[in-house]
Amino acid sequence: AAINADIATLPKGYDTVIGERGVKLSGGQRQRLALARALLCDRPVLIIDDGLSAVDVATEHEVFAGLRQHFLGKTVIIVSNRIKLLSMTDHIIVLADGVVESEGDHDKLLATNSLYQAMYLKQMKQDESEVYLP
Repeated sequence: AAINADIATLPKGYDTVIGERGVKLSGGQRQRLALARALLCDRPVLIIDDGLSAVDVATEHEVFAGLRQHFLGKTVIIVSNRIKLLSMTDHIIVLADGVVESEGDHDKLLATNSLYQAMYLKQMKQDESEVYLP
């Protein structure tokens, strides 16, 4: 969950007491820590509902790209509106007003679904305008 480097900076590393609700951590750190804890349970089904909404798109992509190997043989349901993340999945369901509008893989939806296309183009334009600092 790309949290190891952050944990290493804590005063006692993995032995640091975080405290109630993780108030000493950023939103992104809390989300990545929660994801890491969920992964440690090693369940056959994992549901991630906007699991990294507090991190930038590049970090989210890095985290999930690194987790693809961990997801093999498991059912992983990812709820997200970030197309870059969804493009890494096997199957996408597009909802409009709570109703299934379309489903398929990224390439199929990009070619056939106008809502998905519009979201993709808007997000790609936003990604191009963002500046990522190391």
